[in-house]
Amino acid sequence: METVRVSVSFYVTGEMDLDSHLDQVMTALMAIETADDRISDSDYVATVKTGFVRINSSATAETFDEAAAVAMATIRSAIHAAGGFTPGWESNDYVITGKETAEYNFVEQQLIKW
Repeated sequence: METVRVSVSFYVTGEMDLDSHLDQVMTALMAIETADDRISDSDYVATVKTGFVRINSSATAETFDEAAAVAMATIRSAIHAAGGFTPGWESNDYVITGKETAEYNFVEQQLIKW
């Protein structure tokens, strides 16, 4: 089994209260952790004034690549559950509902074997 810590950084823009939006992202992350024992230690760090956000999550799976994919999917799922969208993500397989309020513009990602 492999555990991977994934940190993804974004600049978030849009018509929303970023503090409130990030509370919703964290609520979604905690719900995913509760439902899936492969996920742990999710959190975020943000500079609200600039819109810079780093979302972190750890995942455990059979391989490093599988664990990284689970953690990345967790982060993206939480963003979408909170009304965010992720243009330019490696896969744009999601439905735009027209209710999205926060655009997450990718800056960088880090994958650390945990």
